[in-house]
Amino acid sequence: MRGVDITVIGLVVFLGAAAIFSWVIYQVNLGTGRAGETIGDIRTGQTFAKMENTKRVLIEDVLFSTHQASLLVASQGGSYVPQRYWMCAGQLTIPTEAEVLFALSNISSNFMRTYIEGINAEKGTTVEGYGCLYAYDPGQSVCDVKDSSECESFPATATKGKISVKGDGEASYQDPLQGEAAPNRFFWIYHRLKGVFDKNLFMVWVNADVREHCTEPTLNNVKIANAIQAACERLQEEFDGYVEVTCTNLCPAADMDCLNVPCQAPSVPEACTTASMQGVHGGMNVEISVKDMKYNIPAAGGSMEPLVWNLMVVSEVAGVEHRPVDTVK
Repeated sequence: MRGVDITVIGLVVFLGAAAIFSWVIYQVNLGTGRAGETIGDIRTGQTFAKMENTKRVLIEDVLFSTHQASLLVASQGGSYVPQRYWMCAGQLTIPTEAEVLFALSNISSNFMRTYIEGINAEKGTTVEGYGCLYAYDPGQSVCDVKDSSECESFPATATKGKISVKGDGEASYQDPLQGEAAPNRFFWIYHRLKGVFDKNLFMVWVNADVREHCTEPTLNNVKIANAIQAACERLQEEFDGYVEVTCTNLCPAADMDCLNVPCQAPSVPEACTTASMQGVHGGMNVEISVKDMKYNIPAAGGSMEPLVWNLMVVSEVAGVEHRPVDTVK
């Protein structure tokens, strides 16, 4: 019995050891398989993360392109042409919302295409489309008020594009790139200026000041120059304390030759009257600069610059009667 017991015990021990050994081999093989799956997931995750990072960079490029364009469009008076006249030979030629939006889109798209070329130079990353940017005007009802708090940003979007990333796996994105250009008071200043010029108030203010000082013994060109500065001060009052308005008189002699400039409004791609000479008479050519010092905007080269709107006004100052009147409010 003792021999049998020993034999049985030995067999049980052997079988148990074999079972344990087999289980260990199985777990090692299983673990290797799981490790392989995990490594594969990590590699795929790295490709997806690169795609997400590319998307994030492109959204930043959309906003940076829009900020840069806003600086340039504002400096040109709200258009795609270098110098925009809001009054030409006494007639209002204010840039429409369509013209302003076209200028922003056209110029920001050019910036964006440059950034896309840089990203496409990276191995394994391809960006197709996204070369056309759109900015959205918050609207006159929101922006044409003295408190700018509801009009200090605006949406910007790039559409019709695709991001593709290849590595150990593939990932792609084919939806719009959009964000909020902030802080930026581009549209606030545009609508505040437009509100003034839609009512022809700048010219009203000039004429009112000339009329008030009409009988004084100073020369006509001095009267007109002083009236321009008085109108400039009135324009300053349309903004808050962060804005500085300056008016440069480009026609110190106030002669009629000042009116001989190509000041007509440009066409928007897809997207003068002589009064009777009475009292003070002369020409007016004025550059108005509206500088916003509340925020600085990202500009080329990594610098930060204040937003500056520059606009031109050309008009004849004619037929102002020699009688004092109350200043038009």
